[in-house]
Amino acid sequence: MAEYQLSRKWKRWQGSTDDVTQIARKSADLVKAETGQEAPVRISETRASLQTIFDGLDDFVKNVSIADLHSLSRLIIAVGDTVSPTAPSVTVVMSRSEAEPAVEMRSNSGNRDLAERSELTELIDRGRRWLQLTDQSISVIAWLVLSFLIFPMSYYFLSGVNLPDIHPLVLIVAFAFIYGIAALVWIAVITKTIAWLIPSLELLGSGEVSKWKQTWKLVVAGVGAVAVAVISAIVGRVLGGK
Repeated sequence: MAEYQLSRKWKRWQGSTDDVTQIARKSADLVKAETGQEAPVRISETRASLQTIFDGLDDFVKNVSIADLHSLSRLIIAVGDTVSPTAPSVTVVMSRSEAEPAVEMRSNSGNRDLAERSELTELIDRGRRWLQLTDQSISVIAWLVLSFLIFPMSYYFLSGVNLPDIHPLVLIVAFAFIYGIAALVWIAVITKTIAWLIPSLELLGSGEVSKWKQTWKLVVAGVGAVAVAVISAIVGRVLGGK
């Protein structure tokens, strides 16, 4: 009998303990539909050199902490017989490693319809971030943006300046040095900011708000406060001038 495998990858993903619970239960339902038996659920987390293996889904929900979620480097949900390459099973790997996608789902099934069923992938897709670029890709884009801006700006500012009688090679080397320092600082700031706001993997406690939403609320509140202050100043000046 043919065995069908389904694999999906998400580069940036965010979810809560509730989402992890739903994913595990849906995986167990899919495997049970294939085997006709209850499928064992194993959840393990890795933080630095410490690995914790939970005794089923209930044990995970009861004992996992928010601090664990924020600091873990990998979370694995294994459902069914994941050792046998032909036994129906589902494995979901959540990882912060730069060398791996944030979330990877692998599913084995002897039934093509079951392997292609979209309930589980749609459930995981809810946590898919709008930004699916890797940190390396963001670094390249940041460098291209800087290069696109700095060369025209440099030409604009230097075209009206009387430079001293310096050898062109010296000017080129000086410009390359300044540009290199600026590029390193710019790329570091952009990549670190995005990595903090939209990390490759962000696991939250039930009801906890993501960093992106927290920051967005602060920005909106700040802009609103500035707008109110400006409008009040304008209105005050207009009324005061009458």
